[in-house]
Amino acid sequence: MTVDESDLIGIADNILQSIFGEIATRLLYDYIEREFHLSRLQILQEPSKFIEALVATFGETGAKMIEKGILKAVEAKVSYDKEENPLTLTQVEEYAWRLRRCIDFLSEYEAKLFIALIAYGESSARKLAKNTGIPRTKIYHTAENLQTKDMASSRRFRGMTLFKPKNPIKVFRGHINLMRKKLMDLEMIVKKLHELYQNLSLPEELDSLEELKQR
Repeated sequence: MTVDESDLIGIADNILQSIFGEIATRLLYDYIEREFHLSRLQILQEPSKFIEALVATFGETGAKMIEKGILKAVEAKVSYDKEENPLTLTQVEEYAWRLRRCIDFLSEYEAKLFIALIAYGESSARKLAKNTGIPRTKIYHTAENLQTKDMASSRRFRGMTLFKPKNPIKVFRGHINLMRKKLMDLEMIVKKLHELYQNLSLPEELDSLEELKQR
């Protein structure tokens, strides 16, 4: 069972907020960081230390209830991802290859990243690296290129940068219209050339120089 770290932190946030409310949850994180030297972003990197902090704060029963809530939410998240995430890494690569056959303004990484954003929705750099096979060090530069081309947007959320795709219909509408116009122009030119070809009088083959003289 694998869940993105940013998803795990979000799950923990949601469970704690459902029990204590948003303000109390922020105060709890501050308390755990101050007393146990464990920041919010570290709680799931050191789960035993996090549980220890919960036991010290809420007792065994309270800590167990919170832990079970988080684990249940993780299981639900994994089940949801299996049902809702439509593309495998191989499929992302295939769609990227097909997209780049039709347009010439996307690099391989840009095409993969855009398709992954469409398939998985708003995502962190870590999640995008996992779902595209793109090195994590290249994710931010590639995402910036997509934003420059008005194909994606980003926002900061609790210390992380999240990336979100733009509507593909709007992104490619101008390119599709241009391709249609080019196709119409090509059909018109071919039709005109065919008319000229039909009217073309090709010279007959000559069998001898005498025939040429007679002409």
